[in-house]
Amino acid sequence: FPVTIRVGGTLGGRVHLQGGAKKTIAGKLSLDGDRVQILSSSGPVWPVTPSDFSALIAGVWNSEESSLKIEDLQMMLGQKGQPQDLQVGLDRPAAFSFKKKGEMGSKEPAVLQWSLRGMELAAVVPLMVPPEKLKVKGGQLSANGRANIQRTGVELTGRLESRAMNASGVWIRGDLRVNSVALDFRGWVS
Repeated sequence: FPVTIRVGGTLGGRVHLQGGAKKTIAGKLSLDGDRVQILSSSGPVWPVTPSDFSALIAGVWNSEESSLKIEDLQMMLGQKGQPQDLQVGLDRPAAFSFKKKGEMGSKEPAVLQWSLRGMELAAVVPLMVPPEKLKVKGGQLSANGRANIQRTGVELTGRLESRAMNASGVWIRGDLRVNSVALDFRGWVS
């Protein structure tokens, strides 16, 4: 069940890495795109209309201390002047220790927020499940949430919604029609 995924449009940017083996590695990735769209062998996946894309990710990995500091994380995908299809933003640097339990997080609390809209389950499901097992029509997805990064861990909260979906196939044994479904979640990672 092979599926090919690629990015359409124009995408360019810079990658800067500094450091080496047994040394601290600092990295920065800056990307900008025009008419960007995620495509599969079955056609456009998301967003429906080719859009502008920008991303800035900067961080430092210290292998000796098994720690990662995310200095900046910002991402946007959408058309100018319209609500964004994807937004991800970290409000301040956050540090994670993978060596010392109880030190995951930031000395100063940080918040990572995200939102996603405009993706259809009908476009995503064939990437994961053969159509003869599960065929989906519609299923407008939206999600939003936040990660409150604290000294002792990360609290995750958010909501996932899907509207107007029809499904059929071997896994369902009939037809399924969903007008609206929502899932609120809350969890803790330490």
